[in-house]
Amino acid sequence: MKKNTPNSELQTEGLTDAVLALDIQKFVPVLTEAQKRSIIDYYELNKRYVKEYQEEALLEFRDHPVWGPIIGQMSPEMMEAQSKYSEVLQEAAIYHNSWEPYLKNMAEQGIVYAKMGVNFKDWLEVVLLARKYIVRMIEKEFENDIRQALSCMQGMNYLLDIALAVIGESYVVEEKNKSRKDLQETNESLERVVEERTEKLAESLDREKKLSDLKSTFVSMASHEFRTPLSTILSSVNLAEKYVANGEPEKSEKHFTRIKTMVQNLTEILQNFLSIDLLEQGEVSTEKALFNLRFFLADMLEGMESLKKDGQQILSRFRGEDVVFIDKKILRNILINLLSNAIKYSEKDIKLDVKVDNDYISIKIQDFGIGIPEDQHHQLFGKFFRADNAQTVTGTGLGLHIVKHYLELLEGSIDFESKEGQGTTFFLKLPAHPKKQIEKPSQLSEKAALSKK
Repeated sequence: MKKNTPNSELQTEGLTDAVLALDIQKFVPVLTEAQKRSIIDYYELNKRYVKEYQEEALLEFRDHPVWGPIIGQMSPEMMEAQSKYSEVLQEAAIYHNSWEPYLKNMAEQGIVYAKMGVNFKDWLEVVLLARKYIVRMIEKEFENDIRQALSCMQGMNYLLDIALAVIGESYVVEEKNKSRKDLQETNESLERVVEERTEKLAESLDREKKLSDLKSTFVSMASHEFRTPLSTILSSVNLAEKYVANGEPEKSEKHFTRIKTMVQNLTEILQNFLSIDLLEQGEVSTEKALFNLRFFLADMLEGMESLKKDGQQILSRFRGEDVVFIDKKILRNILINLLSNAIKYSEKDIKLDVKVDNDYISIKIQDFGIGIPEDQHHQLFGKFFRADNAQTVTGTGLGLHIVKHYLELLEGSIDFESKEGQGTTFFLKLPAHPKKQIEKPSQLSEKAALSKK
């Protein structure tokens, strides 16, 4: 069990280690009998007058800039206990030559007060004040006994010199500890800075690598994906010019339509590459606004007419509230991406079902095309993923990856069902108004299954 001393209330972390770092033994005095007698004479005189000069000294130090606040924090009981404890240790040192406990106590006081902002100069002021009171005490007691007065003076000097030496050494140790601690904190701070910068550098390098990979993939894909649309555009332009020159402009119409379709394909490829870079760097923000969703969908579908294959229709149904609060641009990108895929990978009609209910927008997009192989479902939203049965169709493999990112920005969710050769259905759920919790994709799948029943 730890011994409780009067210094306990003032002790701070690291005190024991600091005291242990002191070589107390070297301060233990080797005294002659005469010196011992002088110290005893001084000590016995001091005991008779200590109360008197302590009270005067306390009054004098009340206004001291350093000692004053410390004295103000100490209760009379605490000061009394500390005084008695020091007296017990001092008597053991003087009468029984047990100096180490007394010197350790002095060292503890030096370290404790150093931690509280007391410097060695402040201790010198205490010693000078003590000397002043002790000299006055000796003059009063031994006015006509010079030999006894000198003996007490010598005893006083021995004890005060020993106390100052120990306290001074404790300051040296504490300064070393503080320097070591400051150095350790500096090193730890530098290590943190290095770790943070290393992490940022790693992130930057990773981002650069991803960008480089993206550029390489783009160059590779562009050389492949751009070749067919550009060849088609060139061929259609030549044929359209020929028909116009021959006075048959009506025959050029299908070629102009084909040119528009190819340009839209190229635009989609470029848009996907630009979007994924911005999304992955977190540079896309939402701009939500109130708008009429029914009119918005009608306008969007009209703009997609040129993408549809011959005889293909988008069969749309809208139910629920007209007005929603969401990012119109991002929603348009999501729907165009999914509907474009449905058009590309299917020859049949596409179904678009939109419902606004209970503050949610529920969207179902269904095609009856080539579908997705079951063993590749888990890869569907991966970057650059293209199913094995979709390699002959123009595309970047970025569309669904981008859609997923966009839905996360809108706090929405996406799920799907697909069978190879039968088609694919996507289920989307988004908040129609602010601060709505979206159900997990698994829950959406369960609801979709139940709706079929």
